[in-house]
Amino acid sequence: MTSCIYYFKVLAKWLEHGNVEILIGEEYLNNGEWGSAARYFEKGISKGIKQDDVSNLSKAYLLLGKTYNSLGQYAEAEKNFRKATEKNECD
Repeated sequence: MTSCIYYFKVLAKWLEHGNVEILIGEEYLNNGEWGSAARYFEKGISKGIKQDDVSNLSKAYLLLGKTYNSLGQYAEAEKNFRKATEKNECD
């Protein structure tokens, strides 16, 4: 698992869109490293918004909501779940 994160981080430096950050966030989420997962989902969302790449925003908001829920930050979780729903309706 650690090697996967390393390679995703290397790829993230080479690529300009947020997809790789979302993949890294998923790896951290799957391993219970919620703080790191949240940071990477936020980076991926930020890049996606800046570059008008909305293709993965719904998924990223959903996973970020799940992460905040795991951290016990329920208001933040709900906010991100709502954003995921809104983005999904726009797609």
